[in-house]
Amino acid sequence: GMDYAYLIPVNRAFLNASYEFKESWNFDLTLNWFGRKRLPDTELSPSEFRQVDWSPSFFTLNSQINYNWKNLELFAGVDNLLNFRQDNPIVSASTPFGSYFDSNFVWGPIFGRNIYVGLYYRLP
Repeated sequence: GMDYAYLIPVNRAFLNASYEFKESWNFDLTLNWFGRKRLPDTELSPSEFRQVDWSPSFFTLNSQINYNWKNLELFAGVDNLLNFRQDNPIVSASTPFGSYFDSNFVWGPIFGRNIYVGLYYRLP
């Protein structure tokens, strides 16, 4: 079969939608699709440390709203709105100095939904 690079999605898609309302409000929505990724071979590891050969494919959804008023721009957003997370991304995490500790299997988000707010001030 074809040789795929480790941790690089075989397929990837991106969709962004933006809307401006009354010149003051901006809405933004971004959907990312990450196709499956080839993972390092663990065939020779003891069974409790073996990993699957491919990651699953997954989606992330990010959104932001901005409000402009005079010299201020207020914004609020959410990253990873669908709260998709990879469980147990580190192999043998409880034994960081052990022979089978391995951080080469992080193929997706390890943090869940992230909500943020902020403001920009433009100097006159």
